[in-house]
Amino acid sequence: MENVPDTHFIQDLLPEFKKETGIDVEIESISYIDMHSKLVPQLSSSEGSYDAIVVDFLTPETEHSMWYFWGMARNFNPRDKALTAAIREGQGKIFGEDLQMLESQQRNLLARPDRKLLSLNIDAGGVHSRRIIERIVAEEAALSHSAAAGAQPAPPPAATRATPAPGATTTAT
Repeated sequence: MENVPDTHFIQDLLPEFKKETGIDVEIESISYIDMHSKLVPQLSSSEGSYDAIVVDFLTPETEHSMWYFWGMARNFNPRDKALTAAIREGQGKIFGEDLQMLESQQRNLLARPDRKLLSLNIDAGGVHSRRIIERIVAEEAALSHSAAAGAQPAPPPAATRATPAPGATTTAT
């Protein structure tokens, strides 16, 4: 799991979980970027040290909507259809709660477009992506405006290097 408050909350509950179930859970905190390269080979191997991974990601659909994908990969009891159905139902409920929050945030953003977003380090990647998209849209609009006015557009730069953004979130304040 990523080294974020949710991970710390889960870690704090592990002693109680072990007391009630007898199951010993070990959580390894790694960066989101390292998850794919480290976890996929582990889950693909019958001798891997991880039992399961849950992922979720978002991708834009329109200016005000997105697709929200989620899934789980596991290397235990892969042919157990009842277990698969139970996991799918449980994860669906959890991500359904996320969906309700994301939809509420979008309504809040649309109702208050003048409000600035609260910046949190955990969402720096999303804010950085948003800034890149806003810059590209502004550049395209300027080129379109210049072309309409008869000006010759400047050639695009050969390469651009993105620099990390200082924090972000999708919550209006």
